[in-house]
Amino acid sequence: MFLPDEGCSSHQASCQIRKALAEDIDPDLNFGRYVATTIDGEAETLLMHSYGKNLACSGEYNAVSEFHDNCLKIIANLWHAGARDNPVGAATSGSSEAILVAMLALKRRWLNRPLKNVQERGKPNILVGAHAHVSIEVSAAICDVEVRVVDVCADFGYSLETSLLKDFLDSNTIGVITIVGNTYTGAFDPVAKVNDLLNEYQDQTGLDVPIHVDAASGGFVAPFLRMNIRWDFCIPRVVSINASGHKFGLVPAAVGWLVFRDKSYLSGDMMFQASYLQPQTEHFTISYSKPSSGVVIQYYYLMSLGRTGFELAISEVMETAAYLRNLLKITGWFDCVDIANPQVEPQRDHNVKVSRWEGLPVIAFSLATLLRTRCPEFTEAKLSKALLAKGYSVPCTTLSVKTEQKTFLRVVIRRATGRKLALSLFLNIASLVQEQLDVVDMGYEQ
Repeated sequence: MFLPDEGCSSHQASCQIRKALAEDIDPDLNFGRYVATTIDGEAETLLMHSYGKNLACSGEYNAVSEFHDNCLKIIANLWHAGARDNPVGAATSGSSEAILVAMLALKRRWLNRPLKNVQERGKPNILVGAHAHVSIEVSAAICDVEVRVVDVCADFGYSLETSLLKDFLDSNTIGVITIVGNTYTGAFDPVAKVNDLLNEYQDQTGLDVPIHVDAASGGFVAPFLRMNIRWDFCIPRVVSINASGHKFGLVPAAVGWLVFRDKSYLSGDMMFQASYLQPQTEHFTISYSKPSSGVVIQYYYLMSLGRTGFELAISEVMETAAYLRNLLKITGWFDCVDIANPQVEPQRDHNVKVSRWEGLPVIAFSLATLLRTRCPEFTEAKLSKALLAKGYSVPCTTLSVKTEQKTFLRVVIRRATGRKLALSLFLNIASLVQEQLDVVDMGYEQ
């Protein structure tokens, strides 16, 4: 397509675009994605008031700059930055940028480590589970860091198999990335166990290996589950955390957050000043010009909901996820990945339900043996394709588990979902499965 010599009227262009957009599926029916799809009326007004303000221009837009700093302080406190810490951070274009900057900081810290001899240093490596987001691989390629992939454990939501970590550690390991809310099943990695293992490793070798927590999806979920999960800066080896505000932080795409426990974990040669910006403030993020609306709306939701409001919002999506999960299980047609902690008893307190789920409001499920036996030609991929034809996006994903490939369908419950929409999805899934069973039964009769 080429730029036309003569443009059409603004109304005509708008109509053409709106007509094309109407052919897309409803974002609320895009069940495989974590990104928030709705905002309330006040947030929409704030978006229109702030989209023209460049986040990089902190000197000109003092209120925006203050909102940015306040968000960082609130988020750092949510993630248990201690009184002795001096946390530093920034809004990013998303978690992908945040992970890239965090990995570079880990590499710089490793490079600045004193060497015993010239031959000691080889190519830097970083450890991460097989369930990691592809952005970690991309970041490692950019930073020239080897990715060492550790198997995940099927016992608890396919989270990191901590017992295998020691086999991958050496003097060139710049850090371990743990995932709080993996993309496939929503489960949390056992960050505290990783910390303990790295303590043992340091006692044996003298090597100090830090942890970065990729909480892109879980950073605004874990603090509100009311389960006393240890995953953040309360764990000594955690030096940095990233999260996406445009997921369970409720902000429309896109804004990410990166927080370092202390400025000492951010190498000085990563701080830059731009002489053409007033005032000349230091920056360590990659992107500069970006709309301030993400930060403004993040601050709005943090202030308007508060801790109680976020706890209630997370409790509601957790209950909806449990509701849909139970509907799928009772059919006998599906196996659902279990990320519940049996040691936690669900209870209600001030209208907030304490969930047993140590993970995200995600249902990862596959076809059960019963259904596979009766409909051997029916697969998760075919069910996903059939749902998309009905306007429901439920992606089919494959996760490497040791020598096997596990296939799942994934449903993410967002704030906009609700039980009515979850039930609608279930009824369409059930209808499609029943159609397959009817076809098989007809074949037997013939």
